[in-house]
Amino acid sequence: SGGLAQDGADEIIIRDPANQMHKIAKANIASRVMSPASMMPPGLTASLRQDEFVDLISFLSRLGKEGAYKIAPNKYVRTWKTMGVMEQATIDQVRHTGLQLLNDSSQPFPWTLTYSTVDGNLPLLELPVPVKMYPWFPRIAQFGLKLTSDGKVKLGLSETKGVVVVVDQNELKELKPELELDLKAGSHRVTVLVTRDAGELKTFRVELLDGAAVLE
Repeated sequence: SGGLAQDGADEIIIRDPANQMHKIAKANIASRVMSPASMMPPGLTASLRQDEFVDLISFLSRLGKEGAYKIAPNKYVRTWKTMGVMEQATIDQVRHTGLQLLNDSSQPFPWTLTYSTVDGNLPLLELPVPVKMYPWFPRIAQFGLKLTSDGKVKLGLSETKGVVVVVDQNELKELKPELELDLKAGSHRVTVLVTRDAGELKTFRVELLDGAAVLE
């Protein structure tokens, strides 16, 4: 059970309450039933002030309608891991080893689960204070791509100035608004650093434009 994240020709993808994705072949589905119960935990609004509750209802009443709260069909990265406050020793380790270390899942980095807004934008100003990592001084965010077979993947970047992208063990030397990657089958980590050179950039967005990849 969970939310329907994708309904393809041969399979569906379900997002469970732990935010994990599960692929299910349509040939293995006997029936699909819409749950009559809400996924929202009971009593969730009990601690809200009246003005906060009004804001919540206002948002929910407009969600999906034309305007800023309509979810576009674009395959935006909506689930990110963003970097929290790093210890100086960890910062020094990344500087000396290289930015590819950020994609090493065995490292105890202070990642936090963060979501894009309805329009697909990651609100940079809401991220933790940028780590003091010379010379980048970046805000750091990460997402995953999964391929069942080797192939090309095209990503759309909302901004390239002052942005550094690291795919697995490779820091990309040249960025374009449409970024084409040649990836092997399996899971890949993509880390984005929005550096001081990006200026007062408030949001950042990544879109999966082409390729048989699933966002993780």
